[in-house]
Formats: sequence, structure tokens, C-alpha cells
Amino acid sequence: MEIALFTDSFLPTYDGVARVTGDLADALARRGHSVRIYAPGGGRRSAPIEIRPSGVRVRRLRAVPVPLYGQYRWPVFPYLSLRGEGLSGADVIHIHSPGGVGSLGFLTARHYRTPLVGTFHTDLWAMRESLPQKWLVPLFFRCAWWFNLGLYWRCDRVTAPSRAAAEGLAERARKPFRLPIQIIPNGIDTDRFSPDRRDPDWRAQGGWDDRPVVTYLARWTRDKGIHRFLDAVAEARPRREFLAVLAGGGPEEAPVRERIAGDRRLRDRVRWVGPVAEEPKPSLLAASTIFVLPSVSDTGGIALLEAMASGACAVALRQGGPAEIVADGETGRLADPADPTALPRILTELLDRPEDRERLARAGLDWVRRTASVEVMTDRYLALYRAARDGVRVAL
Repeated sequence: MEIALFTDSFLPTYDGVARVTGDLADALARRGHSVRIYAPGGGRRSAPIEIRPSGVRVRRLRAVPVPLYGQYRWPVFPYLSLRGEGLSGADVIHIHSPGGVGSLGFLTARHYRTPLVGTFHTDLWAMRESLPQKWLVPLFFRCAWWFNLGLYWRCDRVTAPSRAAAEGLAERARKPFRLPIQIIPNGIDTDRFSPDRRDPDWRAQGGWDDRPVVTYLARWTRDKGIHRFLDAVAEARPRREFLAVLAGGGPEEAPVRERIAGDRRLRDRVRWVGPVAEEPKPSLLAASTIFVLPSVSDTGGIALLEAMASGACAVALRQGGPAEIVADGETGRLADPADPTALPRILTELLDRPEDRERLARAGLDWVRRTASVEVMTDRYLALYRAARDGVRVAL
């Protein structure tokens, strides 16, 4: 099949949408399909065309940084970039975001009458409080959310990585979707993420000795729960001390640094490693004892799956997509987002009971390997692509 993927987030931006898009494209290419990715360019020095080792062709579109969120970019006159791309021969167009590049994919599909698949990865409405509520920010998010709903409603097939995401999208739409939203959980590369990854050796390089390591690896935003994580780190009272590793970056970096500098409990426990590239990330997760994702906006929880595959004990909130990944008391722990004491209490319990966290980590690792691989995800998307191409309904 000829498959074109459109995304507003792609490497070198290390978020879940970028990773899912890249892994899916590579898996499709390994099965003999012709795959192209359309994504924002990284600036003047960004090559307009890249070829991934799998043979996937990446077309970079001229783009500028998004105000207040510079790690993301918005395409400039992207329609001119598609001249000569031969998209009229695509069997399916799959949009992974509703921004400028995703909208370009939507218009391209409509122009060529190509079957269009849209995946609801990002809950913009849940993210709105992570940016300053001034100037036109609230109006922007309201308009963007309305646009989101309209774009997904007009797709031929719509998917979401979790039941919570699918239900949230359907409930907010002004009228029912023409076909049920298909739930296709995210998958990860279970060969790349495993407990035996030790290069580089984060413990040795960071001087972390043999203390338990509690890791946060996500955008530093309010919706992702960076401050909820710091609250838990400061308030946890285990019998043995631990280290809290902060990886990533984002709009809350200045407030986070101020909090750490002003709180002795955080200064003693927190180690900041900054943004982590894809190559050393598996070894960081493998060095983690506990991985915490206190997000209220995640639809799928890619980082949570990667941590579980790396042998870390997973902790998340009982909300959204992560609550469908972690089975509380079986493959990890879930905290009540409405109870501010729940997360520090769970953290303390896991730190004081190594046999419990090791049992949960083993069960989580086994579950991810069996059910959350890229190959399982690719099987489901291929079935949907064929159904969209052939104009038939499909149950996944």
C-alpha cells in the first residue's frame, strides 16, 4: 500500500506523537509498504527530505516556532511544498495531529478523494491550563478545540489510543461520528526498551550510587503533572532515602527550578538531567526503579509503556489513557487525582516495599511485551487502512 502520514510533531521533538508516528512508519515499511511522513522542518539548516534507515521518506515543510511553545513548529505556506509529491496515488492518508500539517493532510485527502484516517493523540482542551491564561490564549484553545472536533468528525475513520480518549472525543462532538471511533492502543519497540539496557550508565555518570531512582520523563507542563510529581517527591517519607530524576523540559522550567532551590527536601533528592535524546533514553528508563506519570491529559501514555518495558515500576493517575495501561496492584499503581495525599503515599509504600514494586515491575514488563508492541499496533492499523481503502466497516 501507498501510505502518507501527516504529523505536526516529529523528531527531533521527543514526544509520544512523534515516537508513535516514526515507529508505525518503520514497521509498515518493514512489511513492504511504501510510506511517507510529512512533518514540520527544523529551520533553515533542516534538510527538506530525509530517508530513514527503514526506507521511509520524510518530507520536511518550512515552519516557524509556535509562540509560547518553541519546541513545536507551524508550517508556512505548506501547500506549495506538496508540488510534485505524487500524493494522488496514495491508498490512505493518516493524520496524527490537527495542526497545520495535519490540516494539510486533511485537505490533500479531500482534494484527491483519498481515504482519510485521523488519530486523536492529543487532548488540547486538557492542555489549555498549562499555558498562561492571558492575551488570546483562552480564545485560541477554544477555537482550536472546535477545529479539532470538526476535523476528526470529517475523517473517514477515526482512532484513539484509549477508551477514555475515544469517549471524551465522542461526548464533546456536537453530533455523533458517522462510524464508531476505533480504539488502537499505542505500541512501542519492545526490543529497544528492555531492562538490560545499560549504555550509557546513568548511575555511574550521575553518581547516583545504589539509592532507588524515581523518574519523571515528560514535558514540564501543568497538565503533565510536573508540580504534582514534585509535591510527591517532597512529601514522601520512606525509611530509606531516594533520588528523583527530572528529565525533559518545557514551559514550567523556571518555576520548577525556583521550587527546587527553595525547598531543601527537593534540593537533596532531585537530580535534573534535562532533555534526553532517543539514543540514551532506554538506559535511563532501565536505571529507574519507579517511573511516575502524573498526567491528567495523556490519551495513550507512550512514556509509561517504555518505562514498563524497561523494568521500572509504573505509577500513574486513575485518569485518561494511563489508567487503561496500569492495572492497579497488578502491573503498577494508580493514584486518585482528586486526593493530593495519594501519590506521596503510594511512592512511600513502593520505596519501603521492594518486593512489591519488583513484583509489579515484572508483571508490567510481561504485559507490555505481550500486548503493547509496535507490531500489534501495526496489525490493527493495517486492518483499518484496508477497510478505509475498500470502503468497509471493521471492528478492531
